[in-house]
Amino acid sequence: MKRYRRMASRVKRTKPRRIGKVQVFGGPWSLIKTTVIGKYMVFFNRALKNSSFQRVYIDAFAGSGAFRYITDAPKFTLFGVRDETQDIHAGSAQLTLTVDPPFHRVFFIEKNRSNVKALKQLISEYDHPAAEVVRRNANDVLQKICRPQKWRRRRGVIFLDPFGMGVEWKTLELIAQTRALDVWFLFAIGALIRNLPASASKLDVGKKAAVTRVLGTEEWFNQFYKTPLAPSRTLWGATSPPIVPRRTAKVNEVEAYIGNRLRTIFRHVEPPKRLRGPKNQSLFSLFFAVSKSEWGRYQSCASRSFSYPQQYLIGNSSQVLPSNVRPVRFLFLPPHCLKKNAVPAARQAVRISSTHQSFIGLA
Repeated sequence: MKRYRRMASRVKRTKPRRIGKVQVFGGPWSLIKTTVIGKYMVFFNRALKNSSFQRVYIDAFAGSGAFRYITDAPKFTLFGVRDETQDIHAGSAQLTLTVDPPFHRVFFIEKNRSNVKALKQLISEYDHPAAEVVRRNANDVLQKICRPQKWRRRRGVIFLDPFGMGVEWKTLELIAQTRALDVWFLFAIGALIRNLPASASKLDVGKKAAVTRVLGTEEWFNQFYKTPLAPSRTLWGATSPPIVPRRTAKVNEVEAYIGNRLRTIFRHVEPPKRLRGPKNQSLFSLFFAVSKSEWGRYQSCASRSFSYPQQYLIGNSSQVLPSNVRPVRFLFLPPHCLKKNAVPAARQAVRISSTHQSFIGLA
C-alpha cells in the first residue's frame, strides 16, 4: 500500500513548468487522460527496472509538453493578482521526463514546429539523456520504429493521442506485431461519429475513405447502416423509390465495434473509458491494449510478478483492503465518496487523483 502511495504521489507532485509554448485545448477530461498515463508509466518502469529489457516510451502526438483549458478566468481575486500558472498542466511528454526510474529511450513525435521547439527546451530543462524529438508525420515514423526485429530485447509504452482520426490502421497493425508494446489509444470517437451521417446519402467518398483508413476495413458500413423495411409498391401500384440506408449504430455500438477491431490484432484489449465533454457529449474513448505475445503466461504469473500488466487489469474488490497495486479501472473511476455526494462530473475529474491517493487504504 505504501509503495502504491509513493508511486501515485510521484505523478501528482509533478509541477508543470512554463517552458516555451503552452497549448490551449481540452477540459477536465484531459486531466483524467494525463493522470492515467502518468501513473501507468511509473508502474511500468518500476515493474521492469530489474529486467534485461530496454524500456522505451513513444509519444506519437506529443504536443508541446504542457496545456491549459481555462482561458477566461479573472485576473484578480479577493486576495490579489491570480496566479495563472495554476491553470497550466503537465502533458504526457513532461510527465515522461519525470518518471523514476526513467525510460532508457524516449521518442517524442510531433509535426508542429513551435511544439518541437518547446519539447526540445523541455528535454534540456529536465536534462534527460535519452529523449529525442522527431519532427515528421507520426504514422511514417511509427512504421519505421515499430519493426518487429527491433523489439526483441525491448519493452515499451506507446501513447496515441492524435488530432482527430490521425492514426491509420496499418500503423496499429505494426504496433501489434512488435509483441512488446503496451498501447494507450485515445480514440476520437466524437470525430468518427461526425463522419457517420444519419443518412448514407450524405456519406461522401472522403468520409468513407477516412473511416476505412482508421478502422482498416469497409465492413463497417454494413455494421453501422441498415436499409429500412418498406413496401416495394405504393398505394397506387407504382414502384416505390429506392430506400436509402440509415445509420442505426449508436455511440455505444460504434465503440464496441472499434474494440472488436482492435482485438483482431492485439492480444488483449480492455473495455474503454469514455471521456465526455461539458454537455455530456462523447468525445474520446481511451483504450488500453497489450501486444505482448506472452499474454497467456502473464496471466498465471500476475500474482507473483509486478512486471506483468494483468494485475493492473484485474484487481481486488473495492470493498476490501486493496493490495499494493490497483487495477487499471481504479484509475478511471471516481471514489465512492464523490459519487455518493453527487459531486458534478467536472469536479470529480479534478479530484480523482488526490482522493484516490489520500484514501487508498479505506474500504
